[in-house]
Amino acid sequence: MNTFFEEIIDNEQGNRPTEHKYRKLTALTERLALELTRDFAAEFTSMTGRIYALCKATGYEHRTLALFRKNALRVAQGTYHPSEEDYRYDLKAVCEAVAFLTREPIPERLNALLPDHWRPWPDKTEYQEFVKRIRITVTAWDEDFVYGTDQEHPDGEDIRARYRQEDGAFDGLAEGLYEGAQLNLLSVYFTEEEGKRTACPKLLVLDPDFLIDITAICQCFKPYGTHALNHLINKFMPAPRSAALQLGNLANQFLDACVHDNGQEEKSEEECYREALLQSFETSPIEYTTLPDINQAFFEQAKKQFHHIREVVRHKFTAEDIDIEKQDVQLEPSFLCEALGLQGRLDLLVNDSSKIVELKSGRTEEYPQIRPKAEHALQMALYKEILYYNMDVPHDAVQTYLLYSRYPLLYHIRHSNTELRQALALRNQIVALERLLRNGHSQEIINRLDENMLVDPVMRNSKFYQQYLRKDLMGVVGRLKGMQEVEAEYFHTFLAFMEREQFLSKIGDDQPDSGRGFAEIWNQDTATKQSNGNILIDLKPEPLFDEQGAVTGMNLEMPDYEEDFLPNFRAGDSVLLYERNSEQDSAINKQIFRCQIEEMGTRIIKVRLAFKQKNAQVFQLQSHYALEPGYADSSYAQAYRGLYSLLLAPAERRALILGQRKPETDPHIKLNSTFPNPETEQIVRQAKQAKDYFLLVGPPGTGKTSVALKAMVEEFIRETPKQNLLLMAYTNRAVDEICQMLEGLDERPEYVRIGQELNCEKVYRNRLIKYKIREAQNRKQIFDLLEPVQIFVGTISSMAGKSELFELKRFDTAIVDEASQVLEPQLLPLLCATTSLPDPNYRNNPCAIRKFILIGDHKQLPAVVLQKPERSEVRSEQLRAIGLTNCRNSLFERLHSLQQLLHTEKDTVAWLHRQGRMHEELSEFVNHSFYNRQLGLVPLPHQTGTLDIPYEGTNPWMKMAARKRMEFIPVVPTEPSENNKVNREEAAVTGNIVEALYRLHEKEKDWNPARQIGIIVPFRGQIAMIRKELAARRLEGYENITIDTVERYQGSQRDVILFSTTIRQPYQLDVLSTPVLTEGQWIDRKLNVAITRARKQFFMTGNPHLLERSPSYSQLLDYIRKRNPQMPS
Repeated sequence: MNTFFEEIIDNEQGNRPTEHKYRKLTALTERLALELTRDFAAEFTSMTGRIYALCKATGYEHRTLALFRKNALRVAQGTYHPSEEDYRYDLKAVCEAVAFLTREPIPERLNALLPDHWRPWPDKTEYQEFVKRIRITVTAWDEDFVYGTDQEHPDGEDIRARYRQEDGAFDGLAEGLYEGAQLNLLSVYFTEEEGKRTACPKLLVLDPDFLIDITAICQCFKPYGTHALNHLINKFMPAPRSAALQLGNLANQFLDACVHDNGQEEKSEEECYREALLQSFETSPIEYTTLPDINQAFFEQAKKQFHHIREVVRHKFTAEDIDIEKQDVQLEPSFLCEALGLQGRLDLLVNDSSKIVELKSGRTEEYPQIRPKAEHALQMALYKEILYYNMDVPHDAVQTYLLYSRYPLLYHIRHSNTELRQALALRNQIVALERLLRNGHSQEIINRLDENMLVDPVMRNSKFYQQYLRKDLMGVVGRLKGMQEVEAEYFHTFLAFMEREQFLSKIGDDQPDSGRGFAEIWNQDTATKQSNGNILIDLKPEPLFDEQGAVTGMNLEMPDYEEDFLPNFRAGDSVLLYERNSEQDSAINKQIFRCQIEEMGTRIIKVRLAFKQKNAQVFQLQSHYALEPGYADSSYAQAYRGLYSLLLAPAERRALILGQRKPETDPHIKLNSTFPNPETEQIVRQAKQAKDYFLLVGPPGTGKTSVALKAMVEEFIRETPKQNLLLMAYTNRAVDEICQMLEGLDERPEYVRIGQELNCEKVYRNRLIKYKIREAQNRKQIFDLLEPVQIFVGTISSMAGKSELFELKRFDTAIVDEASQVLEPQLLPLLCATTSLPDPNYRNNPCAIRKFILIGDHKQLPAVVLQKPERSEVRSEQLRAIGLTNCRNSLFERLHSLQQLLHTEKDTVAWLHRQGRMHEELSEFVNHSFYNRQLGLVPLPHQTGTLDIPYEGTNPWMKMAARKRMEFIPVVPTEPSENNKVNREEAAVTGNIVEALYRLHEKEKDWNPARQIGIIVPFRGQIAMIRKELAARRLEGYENITIDTVERYQGSQRDVILFSTTIRQPYQLDVLSTPVLTEGQWIDRKLNVAITRARKQFFMTGNPHLLERSPSYSQLLDYIRKRNPQMPS
């Protein structure tokens, strides 16, 4: 019997609630589809499309499963209460599908529960003449019509929808269609054509779960022409840096100030202007300091625009025909619109959604007459549609205004249906383009790029295009088309890889029970999201005000959730807040407020609004609210620009990264300092002598940050002339550790941290740049304050987003900690950055970073990658020859591999060989299995001593905890569970071990369970279950014991580590264990990290029958059994 039938039988045991049964069956069918489509070349933008493709490929009728899924969704939403007979029909649908798809008959005991026949097939669906929206799964199309299954009525006939209509807006839709595609039909009228019922939608939206930002659509409108391929070119254009862009940001600051001025008539306009300018100055100090075209003319234009905005807000807004009162507006409201496949943020919205105002600081269209630019007017039209499809606000109830603050002009905008349809058609073309890119067709697309395709014939020979636009456009096109050999292979391979990553982050990955993917916000039911910890509901809001009375944040009071619920949120997280009073309320039919969690308490969550609100009535205090995870495309935008920056990098740097030249060293360079440890001194010497890059491999406990990085910094800051250092890490937590290291230096250096305040430990916030330059009143003072600073610190993402820093500072050395957790494209924006600052010491090299040092361990946790390893594997022989075998590997790992291939590692690679964390008995397995016996001891006293814990009693848990260094406790669940990510039996065993440790150590003076005990689990649900067990034992201070996933534990250590493997089903082994072949050894990185967090003892619980299916865990269990023959199997 296969495991799917076993789970179904288990689901039928006991008297379980119907909604639970449906939830388990839904998860099972999705997992079945994931498993059976694992090798499909096609991709899927929804689970519905995946199941359709599976059924199509196997010849199974998909409608029975589709009807089951529809019913399951209605049950989850509380809108359907099936009878026992109805449930049995749905159970039959699942069982028949499993039997057919796995080629295994339904077990007799299960078959006895099923009806002998199928449910009566419903009558043909009769649609009303007008339907607001229908989602179909595409099954076929021809020159005029698209056909598909209505997801609301999957048991009916396919819908026939006309896409080719009189205005021709959607004529190109067929080019992006594929079987299983999701298609929204919006504002649908049904007619009879040729005797057939035909849907005539106003709008068609391809793959609507793949949200496109409205700004991205508008940016495809260029002065020289409108084309979806402009979206491709925009990906690679360097992040815009100009006075005009800064003026646009400043104008938004002015609008905010004028709306929030609280009628302070006693202040002069000059005072208000200076206050607003200073706020902008504090937000963007480096931009103001480094942009060359911010001059007197800039500030004159800024003052003029402030005056215009102030006058409009004070007088035009309140005019009878406009009627906008400041106290009735919201600033920067955000919306997610699944119907249109769009997301966007407005500048200003009146509370009742009757008026929208969008601010533009630039020019209007001036020829042949002054009028709004087409893309600006289009932006307003799309916002209006969002209000209609999300909030049911009628079109004629919304007035839209464009405020051009340069003039000022306040346009009342209207648009035609054809223009709107053309905009949505452009959105569909972008979605189709993205699909081609992630499937590896970028080279074909780029080869077809030319001026005739991109530039309107009318514009091609115009003086304006030739003089001002052509150089930049054709410069990008020419460089893309001019790529050669290795750089072309590298560029196209990584572009497809990052496109797939972005796609999966939006839509969801193909891991069972994952819950990842932004679209899960509207595609998953609340119960499933709660089981993953990805939603907080029934929150009671309390607004927090600033001195001017504006709402800057909220205290959100949590209700009493179920005892095993644990939210997957932390301080610093970006989140979405929206009003939610019923199961029908969601982030796609409510306005969302983008926030960041400031504090995460046990009862209160404090959030900071991204945009403060003048009007507290925006928040309905009698309502309940919900929080869900936020999402941003910014990291992917950085990666795409990073790939293009490689093409623009100086030839020497490009050749270095692509393995076309060997890194250079200078053996004549001497140290300024001496170090007590010879190994450390040799490493610092090698790092200093490296002219291009240096790699330091630091296995667990070897002191990568506390010893090696510290020694490098001490040496480099003593150099004459002074050297500038850029210190980075992947996570904010690791950056905090770098700050801790800097604060502990004997000669404490001056340093500045780049990043957001809420992502920085409070003790280091005074080092943030905004506090460093707080007293500066002008750009010169900022420069004078930052010029003597040698060290800048931040995450890789924060630094990549601050490219203007390189016009203020050139860095002699960049050191990246946690480098083995960083994907190559994430580092390229930094390593390929250039600067206009002179560098007479280094042959005027334009690189902003002269050399880089990468510190990491490719045998510990790698970068987080959503796609399967086989999907990211590199097949190009040219790329494999430079060490690039899989795109999921870090640059650190590739360069390490490359140095081995070139036999140059003795100069550019060093290992830390001595660890000071694990006792020698604990390190033996890791040393042998993962490090080829290259890992020695420091040794410290705790590493070689005996386990001297006195205990003569009979309690088996205390006896084990007193005598065993490493032990496995087999736990085979005897009771079925509603959640495979929770294991009550293992939680109880873990509680017994923790209690035993308490009893053994609680009389010791230095006993501190929070510092000495750590618990690692693979799933967040198990955290709550273990906390419950500890609470039941009333152990003092138990709540301070860290229980977390292995990903969160990297970089930490405890005297005793307890590892609850938790898994209940074979499919979960992929979450627990993903071995990779590294340097001739199969390395289980997660297991390596889990074991190596322990200093003195390591205890693991789990089901041996499951764990032994994994080679890594089987090897570990054999090792423990040999050391302890009495260990039960």
